[in-house]
Amino acid sequence: MKKFLLLLNNYLANFWFILLLLTIAGYLVIIFDPTTVIAFSLGKNGEFYLISSIIWSFWVSFLLPLALISSILATIIWLKDKTGNSYHGFSALLITILSLGLLFLFVPRLLTLDYEIKNSTGVFKPLIIENHKALTETQRADLNIIFRYGVSAKNELDTAKQTFTKDMITDPVITTDLKLSDSELVGIHEMLKNLKVFEDASKNT
Repeated sequence: MKKFLLLLNNYLANFWFILLLLTIAGYLVIIFDPTTVIAFSLGKNGEFYLISSIIWSFWVSFLLPLALISSILATIIWLKDKTGNSYHGFSALLITILSLGLLFLFVPRLLTLDYEIKNSTGVFKPLIIENHKALTETQRADLNIIFRYGVSAKNELDTAKQTFTKDMITDPVITTDLKLSDSELVGIHEMLKNLKVFEDASKNT
């Protein structure tokens, strides 16, 4: 029985350690490339998903009960085991608390990004164009762009095909459906005009 509990404790500790690393990686992504969240926030048909709500539900319904079990088990091993395994119990308890706490703090940050994406505020503020009229198909076609960036220009936004392609570095690129609204297309067009992109292009032709 004791060996089973130690084995279970090790498996749970490994699970929480991996979750800790994934949470840290998530923080790095939203700090250095927040627009990546768009690809995860929008479904294939353009519907909007609240990532923070999904993770919060996962935190409450699964991680919180599992953390309670993991903490009790780790505490028992830490306090009761006299065979040299108490260190494993303490480290497992510490990793569990750190992982659960960091993920809990991660949710408000995702909630902020969800709000910014849905309302075009914060880092997405330039896309806001107030009091715009609905575009005709011809007008929309005139505003379509193909924007590539990143190493070897593997990241691509194609508003005509309504797709967004993300370079996954070591893994194959991921393409997801991404339909921009009329206001977003107009906003992009206005930014390009302000940057005098069209004037520079005309000089080179």
